[in-house]
Amino acid sequence: MSIVIDALNYVEIFLPFGNPKYTTPQAIFEEGRLRVQEFQKALKRKNMKAIFVFDNGQHTVESNEKWIRRRLNEVTNEDRQMPCDAPTVFWALVKNAGFEVYYPPNIDGDDAVAVMAYRTRGIPMSRDQDLWRYKGLKSKEYSGFGTFPIVYTSFAYGPRGIELQERSGVSKTFLKKLHNKNFQRPVDSIAFPEIWDEWKRKGCSLVDRCKTTHARFGNPDNYTRRYGNLHLHARPLRAALYARLGLELVHEKLPVWNESAEIQQTSVVANKKYDHVLASPQTIFAFLYERCGSTDEIRQKRTHSVAMVSAELYVAAKSLNFTWEGQDTECMQYEYYKTLMPKCTPVERDEDWNSCIPCKGLGNRKLRKKSCKGGGLCYPRSIAYAKQCGKNPLCETCVLALRSISRTK
Repeated sequence: MSIVIDALNYVEIFLPFGNPKYTTPQAIFEEGRLRVQEFQKALKRKNMKAIFVFDNGQHTVESNEKWIRRRLNEVTNEDRQMPCDAPTVFWALVKNAGFEVYYPPNIDGDDAVAVMAYRTRGIPMSRDQDLWRYKGLKSKEYSGFGTFPIVYTSFAYGPRGIELQERSGVSKTFLKKLHNKNFQRPVDSIAFPEIWDEWKRKGCSLVDRCKTTHARFGNPDNYTRRYGNLHLHARPLRAALYARLGLELVHEKLPVWNESAEIQQTSVVANKKYDHVLASPQTIFAFLYERCGSTDEIRQKRTHSVAMVSAELYVAAKSLNFTWEGQDTECMQYEYYKTLMPKCTPVERDEDWNSCIPCKGLGNRKLRKKSCKGGGLCYPRSIAYAKQCGKNPLCETCVLALRSISRTK
């Protein structure tokens, strides 16, 4: 059986940047490498395979507004949780581990996950409620909700190996939408390629964005407000890249601080002045490192983001000189990034970082018939929530049994 994974939903699961134990990006990425390997081995033991689908980031009005809000909040609050280019590293880790990785162009990410699951007779894995709106996927009856597609939302490791958690319900607001025929989407109506390789990444993301002559850049770290956006410091180097690409002008958009956070829009003219700096990742790194802060302490704190921006620029410049057969720029960017960063000190791992445990069932006599009777599994999120509340964790079966009481009241 295959699982088709909405990859960007699971970056934080594999790269634990929210865990204070992992204090450096290098430690986070090394832990991510080990987690990806564990995931692959666990799937193989159950004769399963995973396919990772990365959203191409189509810019709808809604998604663009959300992107702007998030970037402005990051700059204002000097708080960016995810390390710069963590999704790129995640891509490289799953690709290097041997998983199939796709980047479908010109299609909504949910549509791509749904149609690939349909055509491969697999099950989608996503945290997005939208996957329940597709008709034609493998489905089942969900008590209190109706018949809907089987969608896995998470995974964990238990006594029997890897366990996949199904979505068992959605919000009331979303349920109303699902019962609207206009909201439902027949999965066999979604266009798909005759050869899946057409959905594999070909080319360099940065180069492709620049060639449109409209490129947006985000907020790479927590220091944009006080020391400037690194992408702004890198603009002279991008101007040299634009000249190499034969472009005259590229309209750039990025967040900056100017008494308050704002989105700056600038038309950047191609210029070869700093073309020589693009010769190596080291020369790019030195150029940006010198300009990224007023003290060695600040420059040191920005080392990760400087290295990521440097590696991305170098790969973009280098990519103009080779054919794409067998090349993957995300993997290349991560490899060059590692050459610019010091080796990290190994961190003692949490061996049970994603474990599930047996449910003890419900003590209420009236609900025992509906409960799992101790045969269900409690997943990490429910375990953490129960610990916070000072209660025993419950499996989905027991949670649904409790919900049935609230519906009858």
